[in-house]
Amino acid sequence: MIKQMPFVETDRLYLRGLEEEDVCDIYAYLSMEETREFLDLEQQQNIDQTWNLLYEEYLPYIEKSLFQCWVMEQKQSGKVIGHLRLYEEQQCLFVEMLLHPAYWKQGYMKEALMKMLQHVYTFLKHQNVYVKVRKENKNCIFLLESLGFQYITCVKEMLSNGKMYNMWIERLSEKEWRKQNEKNT
Repeated sequence: MIKQMPFVETDRLYLRGLEEEDVCDIYAYLSMEETREFLDLEQQQNIDQTWNLLYEEYLPYIEKSLFQCWVMEQKQSGKVIGHLRLYEEQQCLFVEMLLHPAYWKQGYMKEALMKMLQHVYTFLKHQNVYVKVRKENKNCIFLLESLGFQYITCVKEMLSNGKMYNMWIERLSEKEWRKQNEKNT
């Protein structure tokens, strides 16, 4: 399976593979408390820490047999404002997503997710996509359900801070995606 994500353009975004030069923009949103509020992600204290995270977790996707991280570059500013990443867990395909808080509630994540889902169902031929989301993250749940994702179950997970959290698992099947896609076009 090809794990490299293609370059894709939307009305307001370029969706492309992560590059080393993106580290400053990514540090800008990973260092913010609001970005990590619902994620299992350590606060980035400096650019070197962010560089290490990208180098260890995202950049060597081929060597680790991971999916390439897709950054969301805003056309207008040329800045990376977020990223999306596919990952496999227990033979299921999950999506991870992060967006700079300055761009929340403006439709950027929905715009990017719609393109990623198109890629997953058209080219990767997966039947389902899953997302883990903390049940308190109402904005993310609203976004997912507006795209056709459906609640499957709630699981308790211990995150790196040692605390247990209720994580909702939402799923979008290819069939439901096609139905939603027809409504949106």
